[in-house]
Amino acid sequence: MKNLNKVRIVYGLLEIKTVEYNHNFYRKKFEEFTKRLFDIVEIRHYGSYLLLSRVFHPLVVALEPPKHNARLNKVAMNISTVMNSDD
Repeated sequence: MKNLNKVRIVYGLLEIKTVEYNHNFYRKKFEEFTKRLFDIVEIRHYGSYLLLSRVFHPLVVALEPPKHNARLNKVAMNISTVMNSDD
């Protein structure tokens, strides 16, 4: 979230504030905790989705507020899925 906000600021967008119902995990701490209980089989990153949906999308729509269900966000998720596939 910190790096995402750095990019947003560079492009003149406001920081995204973490809302009370979102709990961001620190990967290292999360893995240390979960590996005691589970085998980590796969890690999926959604960095490209977040960049496209939280930086590119607001810049494209300019003065209109971004919509969470916008087609661009669906495309961003598909791109992220493809980029993270092992195929």
